[in-house]
Amino acid sequence: MRIKSPKLRFRSVTVDSLTANSASFNARLTGEVAVKNVNFGKFKYPESTVSFLYRGSSVGTSRIPSGRAKARDTEKLNVTVAVEAKNDRNLGGDLSSGKITLSSKATVEGKVHLFNVIKRKKTATMDCTMDVDTKTRFKFPEGKIVILYRNNSVAGAVIPAGRAKARSTEKMNVTVVAESKDVGGEGKMTLSSNVVLNGRISVSKRKVKATMNCTMDVDTRRGLIDQFKCD
Repeated sequence: MRIKSPKLRFRSVTVDSLTANSASFNARLTGEVAVKNVNFGKFKYPESTVSFLYRGSSVGTSRIPSGRAKARDTEKLNVTVAVEAKNDRNLGGDLSSGKITLSSKATVEGKVHLFNVIKRKKTATMDCTMDVDTKTRFKFPEGKIVILYRNNSVAGAVIPAGRAKARSTEKMNVTVVAESKDVGGEGKMTLSSNVVLNGRISVSKRKVKATMNCTMDVDTRRGLIDQFKCD
């Protein structure tokens, strides 16, 4: 029976935090590592280390704990690493492009156990690359703005899906047609608008909300908005 070397890969990597300028890049990454054992016996391995590199230079390491992958199964585990790159002449240009390319390398030397009799030394290796987006964006799906008069909905409009670039403001126009039969004779209507956009920060993939809570006084005689205020 042929005994094969298990496979060692990153299934996913997320960015927990990131700071960058023209001279340095710091990030905290969390990744899910998979040890895939294709053999009919378990694969036991000791503790090892995964290294992260930027342009061939080590910028961070993390521990892969000892464990075992069952026969024809995949063992999954999480690792966290603090990555720091600085004093590299290429760093400024890579950051300006909005992308940092990292590689990860690891070697896990263990033994495949067959029938509690046969033990064969096997090595699982990792050689992965990943692109880290260094330009944070807020991406949001389509939303809906609601216009209220005396807590009753009188209009609505669709906010199209989009993205706001890092440290920038995304602007868009919406048109609403408000209708209410409960209007007094004082010549003024106070309307409010509410909306919640559920989106994600592109670097960390963290879910965040953008909310709106505005009020406006509409002069019904002149057809003008006198006051407009948002919290």
